[in-house]
Amino acid sequence: MSEAPSLPPGANAEDEGQRAGAAVKPSGQSAKQLKDVDALRAKTEAETKEGAEIAFAKAANVGGDRHNSSRRVTPLAPVNGFYDQRHVCETASAAALKFESELERLFLGSEDDAELERERGYGRVPRVTLAMKGLTDNHCREIAKHLKSKDPPCKVEQLWLNDNPGITAEGAKALAGALKENSSLKELYLHYTSIGSDGFKQLLEGCAKNSTLKKLECGKCGIDEKALDAIDAFCRARSSEKTLQHIGLFGNADALDDDLPTIATQLRG
Repeated sequence: MSEAPSLPPGANAEDEGQRAGAAVKPSGQSAKQLKDVDALRAKTEAETKEGAEIAFAKAANVGGDRHNSSRRVTPLAPVNGFYDQRHVCETASAAALKFESELERLFLGSEDDAELERERGYGRVPRVTLAMKGLTDNHCREIAKHLKSKDPPCKVEQLWLNDNPGITAEGAKALAGALKENSSLKELYLHYTSIGSDGFKQLLEGCAKNSTLKKLECGKCGIDEKALDAIDAFCRARSSEKTLQHIGLFGNADALDDDLPTIATQLRG
């Protein structure tokens, strides 16, 4: 038979029972504080939703519930990832890109554009992002075909293909060929791909015969110091218009980092 636990000196069983009850029973003040916090949170969420609906009237899911079934979502995140109308992009899921018609829709539009404009309140925008979609050289060949299209004409001005390591020098070669014929593209982003020095050289050859591209981003693409010769050749071969104003080369060979000011001067010259 076990012994009853001893009590502290000067304490009796009744006192200990009261203390134990107080330890497990929440005070009335604590419960009230919890209710106040819930009320404040609800009020804040209501005000946030109201303000967002005014500020971002065209965001895709503005003011949406914090919980959608079992999936938690950010209340104000538009589907295309941007709030500011100036930065809204056309895009597609990685799964949808296996269909050639999806790429054609992104670059050349489709018969559903009028319905799309009615649904979201604005028409097709000249910006396409396919960043982090698992693109390969085959995708680049299809994209190049649409960039060269004249009937209907391609109207894409900004194109994000970054963070797709499956794009190699072969994909860059296809895009370079498109640059020689395209007259709409102003910015091309290829950072964090695998185009390497050969792919970069091909792109510069395409840029030399292009009159619209202003920005080419090729940071962290495995480009070595041989790119300096390619840039020098490009600056000598390009037209007198000197459209290309920026070549991004961060995170490549150390020699390139050291010569970035010189490259910038060459482009301006």
